[in-house]
Amino acid sequence: MPFRPWTPEPAGDARLLDLLPSATAAATVRRVLEEGLRAEGPVHANRLARLTAWAFGIDRVPAALRESILAVLPESATAVGEFLWPADLHRAGWTGFRRQRWSADRPLEHIAPEEIGNAMVALSRAGAGGTRNDLFHASLAVFGHRRPHPVLFPLLEVALSQALVEDRLTDTPSGLIPAAPR
Repeated sequence: MPFRPWTPEPAGDARLLDLLPSATAAATVRRVLEEGLRAEGPVHANRLARLTAWAFGIDRVPAALRESILAVLPESATAVGEFLWPADLHRAGWTGFRRQRWSADRPLEHIAPEEIGNAMVALSRAGAGGTRNDLFHASLAVFGHRRPHPVLFPLLEVALSQALVEDRLTDTPSGLIPAAPR
């Protein structure tokens, strides 16, 4: 499934964000946050806050504003590290991932490790496994990266480690990393 970046509709004047956490302002901001969660969840908290602020005409989001926006997240949202999950998407059983054409659509650090791991599992199944290097290069291509860059490898390692711990991938002595049987 392709990644479709969320572009929020204008939701009001920037001054509304100055009124947070008032009930009226919070309700309006919460509606925008819910739209973002439905559109892009799991989504990095910084990305969701930035796009939400954009709906109110703000391009730059200082830390204090980010915290004010995220303080009114719907109770149904689940935070896992820096990522926010919508209520109807359950981490444990989710096997999806969203391909993207360009890395600029969503930087790798804004993609949940679960999603990267899901891509690795699918790639491993499609190619009957491969080496760590093969898997990393193929995963980067899924998320729009044309060339590997060393700064991206720690993010891939986290996703791979998580998939290995969850027994969705297997690290073999030969160096191949096949997907675990279903």
